[in-house]
Amino acid sequence: MNHVEDIARQAYQAYGEHVEWIDAETPMPRWEELPPKYRLAWQVVALRVFHWISHRQQHLILGDGGR
Repeated sequence: MNHVEDIARQAYQAYGEHVEWIDAETPMPRWEELPPKYRLAWQVVALRVFHWISHRQQHLILGDGGR
């Protein structure tokens, strides 16, 4: 498992716990049972958040407030 997949898995786990493993009145599968298409989607989300945080930190360090 790579780091992005691990972050995605943790995010999915947190989401599942928050909604008590029910999404739109449908039981959510565990990560291992999730179709590859959806695991990849969660990895894309994890990367997007990572890049957003990195971008924000860079701007905070530079002192331009994210502009």
